[in-house]
Amino acid sequence: MALVDRYANFDLATGANDGTTEANAWQSWSDVYSGLTAGIRVNIKKQSTPYQINSAANEVIFDMDGITSPPTAINPIVFSGYESVTGDGGMWKAEIDTGGILNFRFNDASHCSFENLHVKSLPSTNLATISFLNPNGQLHNCSLIGSSINVSGSSIRCYFGISSIGTASRVAVGGVSVRSDNVDCVYEFIKGNLGSNELVFTDNFSSGRSFTNCIFIARDIKAIIGLNFTRMNAGEGGEVNQCRFYGFDEAINVLEEPDAATEIINIKNSVFENCLVGVNRTNTELGFVKIQNCYYYNITSGFTNYSAFAQINNTPLTASSFTDPSNGNLLLNTTAGGGQVIRDAGGSIDPFGTFETASEFFGTMFAESSGSSQLPVTKTFFG
Repeated sequence: MALVDRYANFDLATGANDGTTEANAWQSWSDVYSGLTAGIRVNIKKQSTPYQINSAANEVIFDMDGITSPPTAINPIVFSGYESVTGDGGMWKAEIDTGGILNFRFNDASHCSFENLHVKSLPSTNLATISFLNPNGQLHNCSLIGSSINVSGSSIRCYFGISSIGTASRVAVGGVSVRSDNVDCVYEFIKGNLGSNELVFTDNFSSGRSFTNCIFIARDIKAIIGLNFTRMNAGEGGEVNQCRFYGFDEAINVLEEPDAATEIINIKNSVFENCLVGVNRTNTELGFVKIQNCYYYNITSGFTNYSAFAQINNTPLTASSFTDPSNGNLLLNTTAGGGQVIRDAGGSIDPFGTFETASEFFGTMFAESSGSSQLPVTKTFFG
């Protein structure tokens, strides 16, 4: 079934406010929520200034199972930002600009997808929670910066930044019972506290996870984990392919060792740099965590303590492989013993592409600066 287009414009003060056309667009989030029904795409026009979440009255908290006709696999709901013309890729923007716990949350949002949304927590005192609990859905071209971020569905070309004084900050990826696949995403610890001691947490109970061509980076030096796999004992396994890790205590941690062939974690074609540990396992090796065709530099351990069965064709580097990693540019350099080694090998063993896949999106992503200033800085994760 084709989606029926509906419209929202929170700058608009005229028209029927029924969402049927741009001239009659919904004028507030509450209007949108009142009009939601399965099988529609809500086109949200970028406002003249970002939407301000500065009090509980302006929070966006949708309980999607509370609408009259909730979305289904055949009739989903899509929320899509735009700037001038629907489908132009422009991003609707929101700012959480005051202290305290404020929220941008879509709860029980199975079969909902979100695209071209930018939600950013501004002050360092904020404890913002940004949640898209959308199993069987997707995030696409979204930029989220806050204290705690939760995404149940798959993500494509998204930026996730953690910046907070909170004590339970992290990016939680994937629902418990539905698989999620994450492609061309950046996960960054900007600054603040991570009470959970991990940037990305993923629970693999009854569902699998994959991360392809993603970046995990810690800009503020903390002894944290980049990617934490948990509860593999009843899951479908996980895969990390063509990813880049920079600046962690432990780049990848496998909290529970897989104990069956259906639960294998494959870590391949990836680059690890400036981490204390590349891949850490907390239990006795059973042979179901595979590390192959990876590259590593300035790693204290985690690529030499595996059996030959689990570790295949991993290459130590003698120089940094990234162009300017401290400033977020993780494009491969041409340094002998560094990026050139990976380039000479074709970037990766994966037949579907190399590490040098261009990404215009990440050339225009904005995140907070690492210093005292809160001004946005342009990031160039993929060059």
